Amino acid sequence: MSTEEVKRLDPSMSTLRELYILSGNRCAFQGCTHEIIDVNGTLVTQLCHIEAALPGGQRFNPKMTNKERAHASNLLFMCHKHHKVTDNVAVYNVEKMKQIKQNHENLYRNIMNDMLKSIEDQTKKQILNTSKSFKNINKVLEWNLSDEDLEETVKLANNYFEILKLLNKNTRSVFSSIVERSEHNGLHRIILLSLIQKNLQLNDNDMRDYLDILVKYRLISEPKLDDDYIGHISEIRDPDGWDLWGEIKKICELQNIDLGDLIIELDFEKLD
Repeated sequence: MSTEEVKRLDPSMSTLRELYILSGNRCAFQGCTHEIIDVNGTLVTQLCHIEAALPGGQRFNPKMTNKERAHASNLLFMCHKHHKVTDNVAVYNVEKMKQIKQNHENLYRNIMNDMLKSIEDQTKKQILNTSKSFKNINKVLEWNLSDEDLEETVKLANNYFEILKLLNKNTRSVFSSIVERSEHNGLHRIILLSLIQKNLQLNDNDMRDYLDILVKYRLISEPKLDDDYIGHISEIRDPDGWDLWGEIKKICELQNIDLGDLIIELDFEKLD
């Protein structure tokens, strides 16, 4: 039995995105077509626990940790009506609730797998022009690297450029905007996410989807609230503390290179 103090934890943003994607934007109760998020982007359902978050709740399990209770495996979206219906623990025990979740998510997991396969097929056809020498950027930014060190730098950078090839063009466009509008703060480049969303005119759902992909591929950090920036921020994840994307942004500004030609069109030869 867990000895920690029982308290309700809010699920992480990545957990909520996972639950939403696998929900198909529908209540998990079989046959129910009630939306989770309406056309205005408003949450119109409830996030339900299979095993309750607090003592006294339906199907509470004292052996679980607080973190386990807030995990995706213990959560599902339901409309208010069916949330109340499943409060009848005599009928809807833990196993029954897990079966409801599994049956519902399997419907949309198959659809999602088909979509990912289609995206994968498309990304394989994309052509990435990697950098060959970095001689131009080495000279303009006064790195003063030897040929040997420059060769290792090119290899490291190209590994990161390869990641972009795995993304579709729309996602690369979002990342290009993130790099362009980032600002340096200590060891990292900070992104004010509300500014990016407003600039690209993305709704909340699309913005969450793009961020989820960029976090998954380790291009940015998990978004977090920051009082200094008044809103959610994220950080660009660079290799080994090297401000790679900041340097690329700088060379584009100095030589009037379109950043989108590099990140969106995958033409990194322009750095040579």
